[in-house]
Amino acid sequence: MFFQTFKTDVNTDNVNITRSYQPLILDTNGNNSYYVRIKSGSNPNLNQSYHYLVKGKRLSVSSNDASVLVGTSNAVNVQKSAVKWNQHLADELDSKYQRAWIVDAVATYKKSFWNGIGLHAGHQARRYTLIRVPDNSFIYNK
Repeated sequence: MFFQTFKTDVNTDNVNITRSYQPLILDTNGNNSYYVRIKSGSNPNLNQSYHYLVKGKRLSVSSNDASVLVGTSNAVNVQKSAVKWNQHLADELDSKYQRAWIVDAVATYKKSFWNGIGLHAGHQARRYTLIRVPDNSFIYNK
C-alpha cells in the first residue's frame, strides 16, 4: 500500500494532458529587444531559466521543464517527444504568430481508483513548456 501511495511513477494512461497556446510579446530592456531572456545559474546542475512575456505577464521556467526552438528548426528532443506535440498545429502557430509563441502542456492525474489511493487524483503530474522564437537574435543571454 505504501508503494502505491507514494512511489507510483507517472503513467500516460493515468493522466490527462491539456495544452495552452499563447503568442510571445517582444520585451525591451532599453537596449535590446527579445522574446526570451536566458539566465544561466552558477549551480552545479547547469540549469538555466527562461524568462518571457505573454499577455503582459513576465513568466519564467526552468530549463528542466522547457525547451526553446529557434528559427525553422523542428528538432525533437526527448522531453518534447514524450509530450506528443502535434507538428501540424505547430506549423499553424508559426504562421499565425510569426514563430513567436509558447505551448504549455500540463499533465494532471485522472480521477481513478489507483490515483485516488495514491492521493494523486486531480493533482498535477508534470508541466512542460515549449518556447518558439523566430531567430537567435531574439534571445537575450544574461
